[in-house]
Amino acid sequence: HADNSFVLSALLVVSACGISMEQKTTFGKALSAPLVTMLISLILANIGVMPFNSPVYKLVNKVLVPLAVPLFLFDSDLQRVLRETGSLLVAFAVGALSTVIGTIA
Repeated sequence: HADNSFVLSALLVVSACGISMEQKTTFGKALSAPLVTMLISLILANIGVMPFNSPVYKLVNKVLVPLAVPLFLFDSDLQRVLRETGSLLVAFAVGALSTVIGTIA
């Protein structure tokens, strides 16, 4: 099925299944909704239900994913993140800063 509306509909259904499995099954909770969604999509593509290539995938990767990242960040509790990451966040910041300096120099 190379029809764009079919691919978009299939992606929406697979995403809903991934979210549902994360909320209702131990398998889904262990993997998380995005991984369950990717696993289902890979299976459907390999058995021929969904195409491997589609313009819809480009739309999702170029437009929808970049829009979703800030929405996830709006929902995060930054005080909790800072409190619970502790020295790991400091190590990450030092590594990131070192990488930037190494790239520039």
